[in-house]
This record gives sequence, C-alpha cells and structure tokens, in this order.
Amino acid sequence: MFETLVHNFFIWPQWEMITHLTLCILTFYILYMLISNKNNRTFSNILLFTIIIGLETLIHQNSNLHSKCNCNKNKNSCECNK
Repeated sequence: MFETLVHNFFIWPQWEMITHLTLCILTFYILYMLISNKNNRTFSNILLFTIIIGLETLIHQNSNLHSKCNCNKNKNSCECNK
C-alpha cells in the first residue's frame, strides 16, 4: 500500500509543470542577483550557476522522458527503463 501511494505521488502529471516553473523562477532570480549586485559576480557564483543550469537540464530531460513513457500500466514494459 505504501509503495502504491509513493508511486502515485511521484507519477502525478502536474509535477512536470510545477518543477518547470520552479526551476524557471529560480533561474531568473539567480540571474537577477548576478546582474543587480556586482559583488555577487564572483567566479564561484558563476560556476555554481553553471552547475544549476546543468542540473536543470538533467531534471528536464528525465521528466520529459518519463512523461513520454507509459509507466502507469506496466512498470516493466516501460521503454524508459531500458
């Protein structure tokens, strides 16, 4: 029962839109902080921003792959797991 509840929680279709909007807002906030305050334009902050962009790309790719596959019917036949 707990596995089904957790599985249904993570395959909720609205998660994709929520994560896309959250990451978009986070990106704009970080860009604003880097542009508005010259003291924030250090190499380490720009490097961290680059890492965040990489993580966002991975999250988007995984969520898009998962949404294209029909994992609800049979988890073992899902093409994403191959």
